[in-house]
Amino acid sequence: IEGCTYVFHVASPYPAKSPKNEDEVIRPAVEGNENVLDACDKHNVKRVIITSSCSTIDDFSKGKVELNEEYFCEPKKYTTPYIKSKIAAEKRAWEMIDEINDRSDRKDNKLEMVMVLPSLITGPLLIKEYSASAKIFGDVLEGKSAGFPQYYARAIDVRDIADAQIKALETAPFKRYALIQKHFWIGESAKWITEEFKKYGYKPTTKVFCPFTLWVGSFIDKDAKYFYGASKVEMSINTDMTKGDLKVDYIDIKQSIIDMCYSFIKHGVVEAKGDLKE
Repeated sequence: IEGCTYVFHVASPYPAKSPKNEDEVIRPAVEGNENVLDACDKHNVKRVIITSSCSTIDDFSKGKVELNEEYFCEPKKYTTPYIKSKIAAEKRAWEMIDEINDRSDRKDNKLEMVMVLPSLITGPLLIKEYSASAKIFGDVLEGKSAGFPQYYARAIDVRDIADAQIKALETAPFKRYALIQKHFWIGESAKWITEEFKKYGYKPTTKVFCPFTLWVGSFIDKDAKYFYGASKVEMSINTDMTKGDLKVDYIDIKQSIIDMCYSFIKHGVVEAKGDLKE
């Protein structure tokens, strides 16, 4: 970090399945923000862009409601360890930036911070390796997925996240930007994938779980408990401020998911079929 004017902190543990000990994801997320901000303070960085998550806004307990970038959700009984980690890490970052900038030596030289909050990340792979979110759609394409919850999702293409990170260097500091191209029922993505890939011989998963299935699963699985808590709740996030400040030309999520599935085949994480073998 020494000698840098700007710093992007983009990494945080995102396990494919929630661990038994939630501190396995909460502690490194919080300490990661602390370490980055300490280093930025020490080496007189001008601005740090920290990647948080829209899950720090999501509040399904409120029912069908529209929230915005200023809303901050407290953990609920259904909150997964990963989401708890994002909430705790972002809270600590805001506390710490105030502690740093309240010092007398920072009176005329504030360390600037901006929070970028991606939603579900879609878009093509760069390497032959799944991310946790990409694997969801890879399993759907191959027909290996157990099915979809009745979940009202928010999503953004990974290329738009990169664009937003760069543009966040020039905005007013100390803001939160929620990155969402589209709200949609997650099961719709199966229709998009089927429409595009059925002609090649793929048989994508299209099953949608009923809430009762998730209720049963919630007694033994933390992730099922989350989706049961969010089931059939049409909560949305207004991102007018983000769109106005960043002016990102968003990629449509349907196209993003299709591009992502083609990249699975291109990189060999999903076997090529039909004409795609050529």
